This record gives sequence, C-alpha cells and structure tokens, in this order.
Amino acid sequence: MELSDLFNLSPSADALANHIQILSALASVRDVVPQIKAYPDAVYFNYFQLGISLLFSPKNGYKPTTGTTRSELREKDLALESIDIYNVPKLSPSSSKGGSTRKSELAFATYPGIPFSIKLAQVEGRTQSTFKVGEQTTGKEFVECLGEPARKGGGAGPSSGSIGIWCEWTADGMMVEFGGIEATALSGETDSILSLQGVGWIKRKAIQLGTITLFVKHYKDDKGEEHIDIDQASQPSMINPQQNSIFFRLSLAESQEPEKSVISLGKNANTVIICLAMRVQISELEEEFLKDGWTADTIEHGLVESHVASDTPKSGTSWIAHQTWGMQEINGERRYTRHVKFTGPKGEDIERLIVFDYLGPL
Repeated sequence: MELSDLFNLSPSADALANHIQILSALASVRDVVPQIKAYPDAVYFNYFQLGISLLFSPKNGYKPTTGTTRSELREKDLALESIDIYNVPKLSPSSSKGGSTRKSELAFATYPGIPFSIKLAQVEGRTQSTFKVGEQTTGKEFVECLGEPARKGGGAGPSSGSIGIWCEWTADGMMVEFGGIEATALSGETDSILSLQGVGWIKRKAIQLGTITLFVKHYKDDKGEEHIDIDQASQPSMINPQQNSIFFRLSLAESQEPEKSVISLGKNANTVIICLAMRVQISELEEEFLKDGWTADTIEHGLVESHVASDTPKSGTSWIAHQTWGMQEINGERRYTRHVKFTGPKGEDIERLIVFDYLGPL
C-alpha cells in the first residue's frame, strides 16, 4: 500500500493497523504502543520505534481536550492528515546545550520501510511519476527529480527556526528536512521552551517555518545611560496575530525598575513579560553556561545580562529566562549570540545557545 492511501483514515482503520504491523515486523519489534499527544486542533500518534509520526485532524466539530488518552479519543472523528517519516542520521547526538539535533530526532528510530516510493503529481516538465527515497538520498536528487521547491528555508540561526535546511513541494504535498552537517542550524532547538511557555503546536510550527527578525537600536541617552530598543517582527503574521511586531526597551542602568511588555503567547490573549537587563562582567555571573565562549572584546566591555519572566495570573504559567548577550566566534565567524538558561513552570532546566544572522549594512 502506498503511504498516500492512508490519508483520511481514522486511527482504528484496518489498513492503518496493517501498515503498523508490517513496520513492526520489519523493525523486529512487538506490541508497539504509540505515544498520544492530543490538542484541540491535532492529535499525534508517535511510533518512536518505527520512525513514524501520524497527525490526525479532528472533524465533525470534535475538539479533543489537551492530554486526552487514546481510550478517551473519538477516533471516528479523526482523519489522518499528515505523516512524518524519520531517517535518523548516524551521528553522535548533539549536546542539549547547543546544536540543532532535537529531542524528536534522538527519540525516533529510522523508518524501517526505507526505501519507499512516493507518487508524484503531474507537473509540466516532469518525466517520472514516482520517486524512490532511500537512507542516502540527497537534496540534489530530490531537486533533480521534483524540480525547484515551492518553498524552502532553514539552515542557520533562530530566524530559520533552529532547524535544518527544508524544502517543500506543494504540488506533491511533501516537505523534506535534510540532515547532515551542511544542513544543521547553529542554534539549539527552542520548541521545548516555547511549549513550556504555553505556545500551542500550530504557532510553534509557524515559528519553525517562519522568520523572526530583530531590529536592534543600541544607544546612550542624554544622561549617558545605555539602552537597547528591540522591535521584533514576524512572518507569517500568525506567529504573533495580535500585532506583527513586539517591542522591548531595555535600560542597562545599574539601578532600575523591571520593565513590562504585553505580548501574545499561546492561548493567552495577553501575557505580561517582565524584563530586566544590565551590563555585567563575567566574574559577576554564577552559571558556567552563561559565561562560556565569548570573544575577548565582549569579555573586556562586559556582557548584557537579561532576566525575562512571565507574570501571567490568567494562565497560571510561570517561567524565567536568564540570558547573556554578546559576540561569539561560531565556525570561524563573528556572531551575535544569546545564552539562554530557562526555568520552566515545574522547575525544568533548559540551556540553549541562540545564534543570529546579521542582515544589516556592513
């Protein structure tokens, strides 16, 4: 059976169950139980041992409750909308303190049905009706067969969602994210942080595939006090639907009151973010992760240290992001980076390196 024949089936459909049984036999595993992740607009069946994730969309007005178990799902009101297949690179896992290898890539095995063929849409100039995908299939081979992708992105920094290079062939309903050193992003994944901040899956996906641009103005006022103004714009606008930019003004004076900004985060119409920033010497910091890796001139002039915290009585979600900002040498290039030490609502401790691309004049 072609993978495309599985679309629109319910989780309990015989054809889908048979496909999972075939994959289990190929992978030499028994009694595979999927991890269920239910949200009002999507339900995931993650088969980690089989390298496949199935996304079901609710229909007939059904809205599953977040955290719903399989026994509680109305499976007849779910239809398979997309299939994610994993081909895990045979590389040593990246440290959780940086790199672009995400937890999902480490959790999933390689899909045992590789190699497999994909039915292609009829597009002018194409000579093939199917495309065979193997473990070593390259991006060049995809483009040679399918032509130039309708959309593409990724590969460097947070503006690319901290993911590898990806290409989308809309006519075929297919998006491919490429692995390997050449395709890896420089930043650590941020999806886990966004999730703990209460950002829903759809918006997190938009952030991954979209572009977030920071417009930074760094200056001193008439009193000689240092300020950083940051205007954050996003594309597509659904990343921040209330407005298409988020503005922060940070004063780096030694004595100051925390400043508040109201933004749209996740399900909450308004989330109050409290910001506090100052310039500090490395010797003033306690966390090693916040002190490591900076250039000599950054160490000489001091880092920008910021504390960003939620104050959200409406949702009850609370978190703290302790950050240091400065210049760092990444792969032989001078880059603006942020070291983020994030503490989640239940004390989750996450450390991430965020590497930025510079788009301004030289």
